[in-house]
Amino acid sequence: EEKARVGAQERAVGMAEQLLEKEKEISNLQAMISSGEAFKKKKPARDKVSQNDKTLKLQNKMRDIETEMQKVENKLAEKEEECRIKARKIAELLFKLQVEEDSNLRIGDQIIDLREQLKRKEEET
Repeated sequence: EEKARVGAQERAVGMAEQLLEKEKEISNLQAMISSGEAFKKKKPARDKVSQNDKTLKLQNKMRDIETEMQKVENKLAEKEEECRIKARKIAELLFKLQVEEDSNLRIGDQIIDLREQLKRKEEET
């Protein structure tokens, strides 16, 4: 279970890194679109259609990246939930183990007490 938890955490970290990369790409695209950097040169009227196409392509790419980012966020949330569930199960198992160990200690103490009582009775007789 520990290996599974560590593996899930590593996958979650990888997804978080992908998410950051996608966010950076979106920021760069938004900056390019808002500043008009990609289209600064004056072009003839027929090239305006080309600029519009480029803008649409950039916007579509941005939407695609946002969609991918959402998928990564969803997977990350799913993995985080899996980790929380596994951690909860591990905690429950540790608690049960502690209860059993305590019970075994009490039984051991009772056995020792019974042996002492038996020894005393044998000595009395």
